[in-house]
Amino acid sequence: MATEKSRRRQLSAALADAGASNTVRSGVEFVIDYLRGGDVSGTDLTDRPFLVNPAHEVRGRVGELLERFARARRQLRHGHGP
Repeated sequence: MATEKSRRRQLSAALADAGASNTVRSGVEFVIDYLRGGDVSGTDLTDRPFLVNPAHEVRGRVGELLERFARARRQLRHGHGP
């Protein structure tokens, strides 16, 4: 157990030295706890920035992506490259 605590302190210090934000460090600690089978029941997963909501991420970009797809498809139909 002492080794685990020591390693956790070393990781925290290394992340801080690398300029990782508190949010990033907190996320790393959550992932470690989760993967090691630790108690993460008190963690609000909707408040974790590393859990991405795809609908939120593409908001505002869907129109442009669809237009690019349609344009490339039209070009291919007419024998031109994208």
